[in-house]
Amino acid sequence: MEFLQNIFYYWTDSLDPRLLYMPIINSTYQLPLIIFAYMYFVLVCGPRYMKNRPPYSLKTFIKLYNIVQFVANMWLVYSFVNAGIVIRKLFCPVEMDYTRNPVTTKLIRCAWGYFLLKLLDYVETVIFVLRKKNNQVSVLHVYHHVSTAIIAWLGIRYYCTAPMILICIINSFVHSVMYIYYFLASCGPDTQKMIAPMKPWITIMQMITVILWWTLLLKILDLTETVLFVLRKKNEQISVLHIYHHVSTVIIICIFMKYTANEIITLVPLLNCSVHFIMYNYYLFSSFGPRIRMIIAPCKRYITIIQMVQFCILIAYAAQSSLSDCKSVRNLGYIFILNVTINLCLFYKFYQRTYITKAK
Repeated sequence: MEFLQNIFYYWTDSLDPRLLYMPIINSTYQLPLIIFAYMYFVLVCGPRYMKNRPPYSLKTFIKLYNIVQFVANMWLVYSFVNAGIVIRKLFCPVEMDYTRNPVTTKLIRCAWGYFLLKLLDYVETVIFVLRKKNNQVSVLHVYHHVSTAIIAWLGIRYYCTAPMILICIINSFVHSVMYIYYFLASCGPDTQKMIAPMKPWITIMQMITVILWWTLLLKILDLTETVLFVLRKKNEQISVLHIYHHVSTVIIICIFMKYTANEIITLVPLLNCSVHFIMYNYYLFSSFGPRIRMIIAPCKRYITIIQMVQFCILIAYAAQSSLSDCKSVRNLGYIFILNVTINLCLFYKFYQRTYITKAK
């Protein structure tokens, strides 16, 4: 019972005091009502209303809507950066700050504007329904809009401070690109043909923003690989390199996500996930039998080379932390460089033993 009371208290009373006068953010029931109304219209009421009616054109409205979204998202990106928080706090993470100085006041207003834009995104689904584009009202589409609004509401309500700015900036920038594409696409078939090659890249940009959140979970999932070696009695593969690499990677990512989860570390998961994508594709094909393994065997050494190149890039990238004025980030940078250097040495030793010595 006490646990439920604590949850209720946190939900209702632990609001950032600076947000008391921000509509919707300061309420615990307004957003659920908005989401309910949105889902009821796009899934039930809207399709029923349009069932025996011709689709609306809405061309002028769509152009205006896309322009408004583009301008609003670009304004948010500019406002966040103009506040100076990103530049001044690039290396050093920010603790919770409930003061009412000009910078935090501007941050709050921008964050609230960002949340309102997530609600404005609902208009897109309404347009799909009124134009009878029901195939575009997919589970992905509805879930994305609903979950984004909820996450934005929670983040602003309970953690309205600088560390969440990167998410807002990336998301707003992606949306500004996306809506200018939609605007150009609404200008006619000729324009659509010209900008068609851009469409896959917009989806890729959206996917990249999600990848960052799953990096830590993937590193933990990598530990399953060692369990498989044990269960299959492949004990020779459980080397010092293997165990150290997996354990140290999880620890390092936990430390960095806890103490310096900002834009400076985004290259690390992107690079590492790219390498692991190649590596696990190789493992997948290797599991198809001896014949496939023989065909792809020459690729194996290059996977190790790619991993070592990755470590060299990360060492050079992390070296810039020594330029930071923030002592904690410098120390974390030194730890990261030390760990990556150890991994590089172990991988090189493995490469030398497996491919150079055996070749001789």
